[in-house]
Amino acid sequence: MNIIMHGGASAQSNPIGVQFELRTTADTREAAVTISDCGLPFNPLEVVAKPQPTSLADAEPGGLGLLMVRSHADRLDYRFQDGRNHLTFAVRY
Repeated sequence: MNIIMHGGASAQSNPIGVQFELRTTADTREAAVTISDCGLPFNPLEVVAKPQPTSLADAEPGGLGLLMVRSHADRLDYRFQDGRNHLTFAVRY
């Protein structure tokens, strides 16, 4: 939804890619998802986390996606390549 809403006209008129990968080594197993889009370049890893509300009255809907991804992912990578944003988030299991 954020890609469509904030990525500009190019994001709306081009496919959004989703790639799932399982990586295993002798020491680790990792599941990774890469989302790619043709939207405006946007590195979510450079976004400063917004302060959390101190009360329910101060809370506003939305704006927690990056916080959730950051708090649950074991690895996050971003690159802008060939006119596309590529965001990979991975968890080890």
